[in-house]
This record gives sequence, C-alpha cells and structure tokens, in this order.
Amino acid sequence: MPRKSARKTAGKLPDIRAVAAVAKVSIATVSRTINGSPLVSDRLSKRVWQAIKQLNYLPNTHARTLVSGRSRLLGIIVENITNPFFPELIQSFEEIAVARGYEILVSSTNSDPAVLERHQDRYTQQLF
Repeated sequence: MPRKSARKTAGKLPDIRAVAAVAKVSIATVSRTINGSPLVSDRLSKRVWQAIKQLNYLPNTHARTLVSGRSRLLGIIVENITNPFFPELIQSFEEIAVARGYEILVSSTNSDPAVLERHQDRYTQQLF
C-alpha cells in the first residue's frame, strides 16, 4: 500500500505549498518570489525558481485573481470567426496580450445579437 503522502499528491497538480516544501522556504517566500518582490534574497529566489521548474508549477490564476482583484484576462468577441480577417487579428491580439502577461478569451457571435449579449455578460462576470 502506498504511503499516505504519496496517495494524497498522486495525479494532483503541484500547488504553492509543494513549491515551498521542495525549496524549503515559506509559502510567503514563494509568493513574493513569483511576484518579483525585492524582499527575497537572490539565494532564496534561485531555490524557489528551481523548485517551480522541478515541479512544473503553474500559479493558480483563480487564486491570484481573488488576491489581486485583477483577472489578467482580456476578451475579444468577433462577429464570425471564419471570416479571413479575424484569425490574423486574434493572433496579433494574443501575441501582444501574452507578451504583457495576459490570457485571452475568444468568442464568435455568428452575427446573432442574443449570442453577443450572452458573451458580453459572461465576459463581464469573468473579467471583472
């Protein structure tokens, strides 16, 4: 029978606690490192980034949104995604957004005003 700790983490994505444990630092130090705080020494920061890489850790975007009050999401709604103009527009939009640390949501209305309204409502709920 596997150890209790092995069962608990099997198949689970690593969280900030796992990074802290591997780096042998506090959760606050991991958070400060990820957010670029000058309060973390180079030595500790290096350990944290090594643990992040080792675990393939990705920050929980929902938790970050709750703490910061910012979603880091941008939305784009197009009339018809099959229109040859829109893929290039979306690709450029995404490149710029990602370069600035944002993720994007893309929706197509298919020229339906009711669908546009639903997308606007959903974006408002998710982005704000």
